[in-house]
Amino acid sequence: MKEIVLKELMDFALAGMRNALRRTKADLRVSTEDLEKALDSHLRLVRNWSDEISFADLKSPKALEAVYIPLDTYLSPLRYRVSPSEPIKVVPLEEAISATLRQHGHRNDTVGSSTSGDVPKVGATVARHLVILGQPGAGKTTSMKSLCRRMLLDTKFLAGTIEFPVLVRLRELNPRESARGAETRLGRDDVLVARLQEILGIRLSFPPDLQTEEASAQRRSIRDRIVLDYIDSLRVLLILDGFDEIATKFRRENILAEIRLLAQQFDRSRLIVTSRTGEFNYHIENTQQYEISPLSEQQVTSFTRHWLGPSDGDRLALHVKRSPFADTALRPLTLAHLCAIYERTGSFPEKPKTVYNKIVNLLIENWDEQRSIRRESAYAHFGVYRKFEFLTSLAYVLTTAFKSSAFRRMDLELAYDRVHENFGLPKGDAPKVASELETHTGLFVQSGYNLFEFSHRSLQEYLTAEFIVRLPSVPKEPRVLISLPNELAIAVAISSQPSAYFAHLVFARFPMLQAEFPFIRAFVNRLLVEQPDFEKSTRAGCALLTLYSQYLRSTLHHPAQMSIFVMDRLGEEFGQLGKLIRERIVLGELLNAFDTISTPTGLQAERILQLVKRPKAKRQITQNFAQNIRDLPNEIWINETLVEPNDKGETTG
Repeated sequence: MKEIVLKELMDFALAGMRNALRRTKADLRVSTEDLEKALDSHLRLVRNWSDEISFADLKSPKALEAVYIPLDTYLSPLRYRVSPSEPIKVVPLEEAISATLRQHGHRNDTVGSSTSGDVPKVGATVARHLVILGQPGAGKTTSMKSLCRRMLLDTKFLAGTIEFPVLVRLRELNPRESARGAETRLGRDDVLVARLQEILGIRLSFPPDLQTEEASAQRRSIRDRIVLDYIDSLRVLLILDGFDEIATKFRRENILAEIRLLAQQFDRSRLIVTSRTGEFNYHIENTQQYEISPLSEQQVTSFTRHWLGPSDGDRLALHVKRSPFADTALRPLTLAHLCAIYERTGSFPEKPKTVYNKIVNLLIENWDEQRSIRRESAYAHFGVYRKFEFLTSLAYVLTTAFKSSAFRRMDLELAYDRVHENFGLPKGDAPKVASELETHTGLFVQSGYNLFEFSHRSLQEYLTAEFIVRLPSVPKEPRVLISLPNELAIAVAISSQPSAYFAHLVFARFPMLQAEFPFIRAFVNRLLVEQPDFEKSTRAGCALLTLYSQYLRSTLHHPAQMSIFVMDRLGEEFGQLGKLIRERIVLGELLNAFDTISTPTGLQAERILQLVKRPKAKRQITQNFAQNIRDLPNEIWINETLVEPNDKGETTG
């Protein structure tokens, strides 16, 4: 049936093109058979393009139909929100596309007049065409592949409205490197219409009086009218994929002008443009903008099951859900890479820092590199690595100054003013730099009207930790440190010497904080999640006892503390941390330097020792151990799980 409709459409379109040519001095230089072959060749290319998904981490390409899950979309882009709490309706992406295409279908045309059911109601719209936006890795191109497959293989899908897809990958229209410098001297460059003319095999000839330089505008006008009328008669869905991948501003402006022309001229055919959200700040008449939304929890599970099967898929989904990087898995790109790693190795990444690093590198550089896409910065010396360094600085300033993951434009500008000179960036360019970061990396995005945020809270924490760990010394200001329990834990994990870094924090920084239970709980729990590779260090063991004592002192002053028992709410977590640190202190050595004041009992009947340091003259310890305990406070509290028992198995002195 599809072939019959296609043949009828070709005949109809050819007849219209020949009638149009009779009214001009131009002529068609190809046969009907040549045009049919050109269209058939393109549809074969689209079919092959839409059959599979592949990227560097995969063992082998995946069949699209085996792994694709339907995505959802916001009915308007997030950047139009006035406040973060403003709700935006979410609907299935395919429903939004189908509603627009079917709503304006010409079911009573001469060719293909069958009906195709009710129109899904996704909101009142009179737009004929669509712009599909999304952050890097949101699934824009993959969704277009799925749409193409349905149109090519499902004879009932959009039947009688749109019959088949035509694809233009806009990055293929970029000028060659050698031509970029001269591009602006060439004037208007209709590369998109010329590409469509090439795809469809339309070759025109002009008489001598139209072949002069002075007649170029007339030739272009004839060419545009013939090509666009032919496409419109074929009733195609023209997919223009990757507007953000157009390399130069001049080429982008030319192609945008052509897209506006197509949107105005198409009556029977339809148009979909895809782009990264931050790169599309334009209005095109007759178009409706949608933005792909993050994956829901159910979609994450469905995604991993499609990739790995029910058993392994459920295991990975559960692992991701419990991980600190769960929010990064809300993009199909990053979740697909996690699936690929699991499929290749048969296990999860052991350390969260491995995932942070992988995702940041993927979004900043590797994903574009794999697809041979080069994004030019508007600023000198602001390449990939400098963008990473800038993001770490920005994350630190925004996190410590505003203690939030969402920022107003004023906040962004204040933070930018503090760091821009270090990167040679112009004063006052905060919105422009933010837009470039969103387009090039997707790590910092505009999430509403004059609202900005890091795309993932876990990556904001990681970038802040990267900044902290590269400083000459850990910040000293208590008001700064108290807001960074998670970031400091990550800094321990990514430092070159986690034991030394942990001990320095506990002995040199935490005493000035007078940190209470919430801070210590967050720090300890995040350390357990991050799983630092602690090197063996007695000083780290002493730091563990010091941190536990600081925590227990803050607990003893808690209103919920009972008079009979010590409410040791983090005893189990500190025990797990002690196992990570590995170098625990032998209790007998401590009791040779400390006196026992009391031995209260915890809620789980565990013994807790309250010790006070003896004067130096009364300590019976070796010189080596004296150096190890010099940083311990005068009074410490010990849970049995944090120390090694005496040689005789005794736990008290």
